[in-house]
Amino acid sequence: TSPPNVTCPKSIVTTTNPSKATATVTWEEATADDNVFVSTVSIRTPPFIRKPPYAFPIKVTKVVYEAYDSSNHSSTCSFTVTVLDKEPPKVLYCPDNIEVYHPHKTWIPVHWKEPEFWDNSGQLSAFINNRKSGDGFSWGEASTVFYNVSDPSGNQASCVFTVKVKLYPCKPFPVPANGIVTCDDWQEGRICSVFCVDGYTFASKKKIPSTYECVSKGANESIWAPFLSKNPKFKFPPPDCMRRQKRNSVNASYHLDYKVDTCDPVLLKKMKEEFIKTLKNFFVAKVICPTAVCKPGRVNVTCTQPRHKVKRSLDPQNAVLTVELNVEIYADKDEQLTESTSEVPHFGENQTEWTDHLPREIEFFATEKVREVYKVDSIKSPEIHYQIDWICSLGQIKSNNSCVDCPPGTFKDDLTDACVDCPFATYQDKGKSFSCLPCPRGYATYETRSKSLSDCKAPCQPGTYSRTTFEPCHLCPMNMYQEHSGRKDCLKCPNDFLTWRIGTNSSKECAAPCKPGTYSDTGLEPCHLCDFGFYQNSSQQKACEVCPLGTTTKNKGSTAMEQCEKINPCEVLHPCSNVSTCIPLDRSYTCACPFGVFGKHCEHSIDFCESNSCVNGGTCVTALDSYKCLCPVGFLGLNCEVNINDCMKNPCFNNGECVDLINDYKCVCQPGYTGSRCEVNIFDCSSDSCQNGGTCFDKENGYRCCCPEGYVGRNCERERNPCDEVSCENGGTCTSNTTEYECICKTGFEGEHCEVTKDECLNYDCFNNGSCTSKHNHPICECYEGFTGAHCEEVIVPEYVLGFPTPTTSNYVKLENTRLLYAITISFFMRTDLIAPERRPTVLSYSHFDKDRQQLIDNALTLFDINKIVLYLHGEMLHTGYVAN
Repeated sequence: TSPPNVTCPKSIVTTTNPSKATATVTWEEATADDNVFVSTVSIRTPPFIRKPPYAFPIKVTKVVYEAYDSSNHSSTCSFTVTVLDKEPPKVLYCPDNIEVYHPHKTWIPVHWKEPEFWDNSGQLSAFINNRKSGDGFSWGEASTVFYNVSDPSGNQASCVFTVKVKLYPCKPFPVPANGIVTCDDWQEGRICSVFCVDGYTFASKKKIPSTYECVSKGANESIWAPFLSKNPKFKFPPPDCMRRQKRNSVNASYHLDYKVDTCDPVLLKKMKEEFIKTLKNFFVAKVICPTAVCKPGRVNVTCTQPRHKVKRSLDPQNAVLTVELNVEIYADKDEQLTESTSEVPHFGENQTEWTDHLPREIEFFATEKVREVYKVDSIKSPEIHYQIDWICSLGQIKSNNSCVDCPPGTFKDDLTDACVDCPFATYQDKGKSFSCLPCPRGYATYETRSKSLSDCKAPCQPGTYSRTTFEPCHLCPMNMYQEHSGRKDCLKCPNDFLTWRIGTNSSKECAAPCKPGTYSDTGLEPCHLCDFGFYQNSSQQKACEVCPLGTTTKNKGSTAMEQCEKINPCEVLHPCSNVSTCIPLDRSYTCACPFGVFGKHCEHSIDFCESNSCVNGGTCVTALDSYKCLCPVGFLGLNCEVNINDCMKNPCFNNGECVDLINDYKCVCQPGYTGSRCEVNIFDCSSDSCQNGGTCFDKENGYRCCCPEGYVGRNCERERNPCDEVSCENGGTCTSNTTEYECICKTGFEGEHCEVTKDECLNYDCFNNGSCTSKHNHPICECYEGFTGAHCEEVIVPEYVLGFPTPTTSNYVKLENTRLLYAITISFFMRTDLIAPERRPTVLSYSHFDKDRQQLIDNALTLFDINKIVLYLHGEMLHTGYVAN
């Protein structure tokens, strides 16, 4: 017999699992078919792969399947699994930027901890760096140090940091926005000066020092402090420089006291209402502030009585009425201050408006209202007090006789009238703000005065850590983990357990290493025993070593190569069952199973009944190499698939239709029959079936009534009418008595039932070869040419004279012709008095009906225009040149 036909799956290309040097691949196992029986299909090479899924390494692996049939014939097929590594190495440790302090401009060695890298493949094939720890560096600009690594697949990672040798330990002096920083040369940049560009000033009400020096705060720690200053509370760095603006508005407070004789609350309320009403009208009409832009603010009207009664006072006005008013006055424009501009704001042409004109106007209309409300003719001039306060726009502070915006990174605090730094975990990217924006939930900033959302750093996620607990973060090293976010370090695995990757975020990933003789795809528990023909003498391994060619092991879980022996596994192990044949291979064996048995060791028998082949309730019984179906009554066939036709013997009578059932049948009877086999004729006569003395006779599916004379109908229900039994044709009308009938025919018909068409031309003569036709039931003679009359008895004279009074379409003679016209001859005499050339009357016009097109063709033949006769025939025109006159 021929070997089995084996079909393998298609080749597979995939990438490694995250942080692993393998890719777990699942595939559809190979299938085989054979003309006898396929006993086993298994993987031949690589020998360490038994079945899917399997963790394939980073390379191209060829998988070969081999199939055996029951006759021990074999054949193979193969496919490849390509695992690509596209995961770059990870940086476990990279030094921060290094600053070294040395008092002299000489080369000094700088040391650092070497960067650490990790790759999922377990190998780093290239390691390139431009400097190494212990190299010499000199004072000056920062030097860039880089370490580049690659894995065998060409994926790369880098560690980059800078090394700077400085003569002083302070950090570089930050340059404020819109500002300039200059540092000295003679102290090697130890002393620096800061100032704002023209038109800008520091956003602070306090005086900002202009010169700073780097002073020591301890061992290897120094800070910037104001030069020769002993103020430890100074907050470094200086604020940003913001635009200086002229003071563009003032707040004028006015206080007027009047002596009145009473503090009556009714009068006080009326005074307040009238004062506010008049104040609004005066401001709208610009009686007050005619040149500057101003608006009233807080208005307060109060009255106080003396605490003690004044004895025999000559002045009855003892109470004091107080009117208080605030007015905000705005300058014409918001102008930036520079070295060449004045700090004095511009309030229109009258600069003293708010100190001279405005107080007089307020005193005038306030005094008038007091006189009006308190009903006095005269009143003493009030005591008037006023106070002028400069004010700035919202979000600004007063600084050096100018207004300054609060810069980004700060907010305006109205209580202290100062720009306050945004606290930790907040930022502000706009100026003139009254609050700071919070960082996203869980995020924070490294310092205060943050100006951008990018300053908000995410907390380190589980599996990572950093010194600040925020980005940038480092992955937890091997054998350590971190389950929480925002942590400064990682935890060691308990019980000396290990991790299989860096960045472990759960203690559950800590596990014991695989012992010798076992393996797993991570090298950690849970582990598998090395199979026959394999061994492993080390712990924490991801695969087992294969025995030398021609050797194998007696047991699984071998721990040394010495356990690989030259033995015949078939003789030692006797692994094959069910009378199968054991075939030794290089390092293992295979079992050739007999028909009906399968499995690696031929340990399984084929259950032929597993496919449920028996239908219709049949019972499956397994035979040696097949199955048998025990069919219930009514069925037969290999799988009981045939329903026995119980209608084969035609059991139904009287044309009944037989319907086959399971082990039974059903008869569908014709009308008039019943019974299980339609053998019973239903008796259809009843006591009232036939009326008027009729006799009932039973029939198949009905009955028949024999009616007495004079009655008709299915049930003898009607008296006999002769017209019911006849039909007058062609619209004729039937009339009858009890025994006879008569058809009254319409015109043109005759006969007993009006069935004969009457010939109107039968006794009607047409002379001179005329022909008779019937039209509307009347005879008509169609005369031959030259004759006319009802019977064509008159001769027509061929010559005749026509006279028309005017050449218009209303003057014409019409002749009908029913015959086809094949040729025409026109002969006529014509005389006309018409001399107008623009008139073109028609002499003759012939029309006919085209049956093919079902269309009337008008003017098919026409003679017209007596000035020069024109012939028109079927759309074509011919000028004859003949003139009628």
